[in-house]
Amino acid sequence: MRLCEINSSCALKHAHAEYSGLSLCAFCQCKRSGEPPLCDGSHKQIGQEELDADQGLERVWYKVAERDDVQDGEVCGVQAGTRTLALTRFQGQYGALDNACPHEGGPLAEGSIECEEAGDCWLRCPWHGWDFHPLTGKSPGSFDDGVPTVPVEERDDGIYVQVLEQRERTRTVLLTGLWDAKVDRAPVLALTGQVNTQVFGPGAFQEIDLASAFQAVSTFSQTVLPGSKHAELMTLALKHAIVERDVAHLIFPDEVQVVPAGDDAKPGGPGGRLGRTHITPDQASVADAVACITAASRPVIIVGYGARDCMDAVTAMAERLHAPVLTTFKAKGQISDAHPLAGGVLGRSGTPIASWCMNEADLLIVLGASFSNHTGITPKKPIIQVDFEQMAKDRKFNRTTAGMVVTIPSDEGCEQAHRRLVGVELGKLTRERRVRGKRCGSSGRGGCRNLRRRLLRALTGKCATN
Repeated sequence: MRLCEINSSCALKHAHAEYSGLSLCAFCQCKRSGEPPLCDGSHKQIGQEELDADQGLERVWYKVAERDDVQDGEVCGVQAGTRTLALTRFQGQYGALDNACPHEGGPLAEGSIECEEAGDCWLRCPWHGWDFHPLTGKSPGSFDDGVPTVPVEERDDGIYVQVLEQRERTRTVLLTGLWDAKVDRAPVLALTGQVNTQVFGPGAFQEIDLASAFQAVSTFSQTVLPGSKHAELMTLALKHAIVERDVAHLIFPDEVQVVPAGDDAKPGGPGGRLGRTHITPDQASVADAVACITAASRPVIIVGYGARDCMDAVTAMAERLHAPVLTTFKAKGQISDAHPLAGGVLGRSGTPIASWCMNEADLLIVLGASFSNHTGITPKKPIIQVDFEQMAKDRKFNRTTAGMVVTIPSDEGCEQAHRRLVGVELGKLTRERRVRGKRCGSSGRGGCRNLRRRLLRALTGKCATN
C-alpha cells in the first residue's frame, strides 16, 4: 500500500474513488478528531481496512457470473449483495463499475460499449449518452466525474467482485410509502388504529399522537368517533385524496373499529361531489404545438399515467406520425407491447430501446407525465408537454386535445422509413431479452445492450444520407 499525504483532499478522493484499484491512503488516527486533518499528536496511522472495520464496514466477495456469461465488448447488470454493478468485458479483461451514472443515475448496465473512429471505446449511458472507460470508469478528456469501480477476479469457477457492506439494517414504516405517494401525486387513503378514546391523553400503552405524526404528509386527517357520520367522513376523505391527488388519513380508535353499521346506513359515493375536469386549450398553444410537430422529422411520444383515459387518441396520433410511444413506469401497459410502435418503459426501470428512441428524437411529445427523475426525460430536446396541472415541473403547453392530429401533414420520405424501421425493431425487443437474459440474469433487462448498435447499422442501410 502506497502512503499518501494525510489531508482532507486524500480522504475526499478516496471517498469518491472507493477502493477501485487506486492507491489507498493511510490515515492518521487524528482523522477521527474534530477537524481532520489536524493531528492530536499521536501520529498513529491506520490503513483503509482498519478504518473500514472501525466504521462497521467489511469487504465481501460475491460470485456474479460464469466465465462465459459476458462476451468481449459487452456489458451486463449483476447483483453483489445489496450493490448493483455493471459488469464489463473489454479487450479480454473484466471491469465492475457502479451501475448508476453520476449524471442522473442512468443504468450503465443497460448501455453498450461503443467504439469511435479514432479507436477509443467507451461504455455509454443509455439515458443521455455520457461515456466512461469500460474498465476504469474514467470519463474522456479532462472530466473528473468518473464512475466508481470495485475489484474483480476471474476465477476457475466464475467471475467474482468485492464490495463494501455495512453491518446494519434499515427499516421503513407506513409514512415512507405515504411520502412516496405524496411526491408522485398519487391519491391514497391511509387508515390507522388508535387506543380507546376513554384513555386519550394520560399516556396509555401504545398511545401515539397520530394526528400530529401524519399532519405533514396528509392533506386531510380526522379521527373517527363513535358518533361521527362515518360514511360522510369516508366520502370526504376520498374526495380530498382524489381531487387534490394527495394523502387522506382517518384514525379509528379501538371501539370504533367494531361498531356495527346501522340498518339504515348507506354508503357514500362520488355522485354530485366530483365535477368534470376537462380543459379547453388555448388556440395559440395548440397552433404552436402543431407547428412544432409539423417541423419535426423524428418525433417521439412519451406517455404518463395521466394519459390513461385517452390512449386511443394517443395511439392514433402515433400511427399518423409513425412515432414510437414510450411510457413511464407507472404507465406501463397503457399501450400494448405487441403494437409495432410500442417502445417500452423509459427510465431507470425501462428498456434500452426506449432510451435510444428518446436520444435520437428531435421532438418529445409528453402526455400526462410528471418528469420525475425515475423516468429521466431529457431537457435537452424540444418538448411539447400536455397536462392539466399548471404547477407541475417544466410546463410548456396547457392541456391540448388529440384533435390536432388532423392538421398534421403526411410524410412518405426517408424519415418515415426511419420510423417504420424503428417500429419493426421494437418488436424484436422481447425475443432479444429472452435470449440474453439467460446469460445476464433472470430479469433480462441487460439483454438488449447490443440492440442500439444493430439499429444504427440497419438505419444506415435504409437511410444512408441521414
